Amino acid sequence: LTIQQLKDVRLLLQRLCKTQILRGSSSTPLHWSAVNMYDICDLVIKPAINHFCEKQDCAPLSWVEFVSTSERQEPVLLLSHWWGGRFQDFMRAVDSVARDRGLSVTAPIWVC
Repeated sequence: LTIQQLKDVRLLLQRLCKTQILRGSSSTPLHWSAVNMYDICDLVIKPAINHFCEKQDCAPLSWVEFVSTSERQEPVLLLSHWWGGRFQDFMRAVDSVARDRGLSVTAPIWVC
């Protein structure tokens, strides 16, 4: 997954939260500052991939396979996260590491 692809997810989530489209299990709008990896996976990634694969009649894909514009994205760095952690905090760490290491937005990273 490239840094730009992660930034694109951040922008999408911010827009979904601002417009109150992103809603939790109680149908309450989620605030950007509270969105965690569980929310992203359950409310955005899985539904998007499932919808795409149903329309394209394809096998399930990973997020990187879904958003990648190239066949291979060899990671230059591994970043780990806690599923319950706020995505906003994770992206601050991504931005900081990218800046400190001089990585371009096209640099692929492995997120686990």
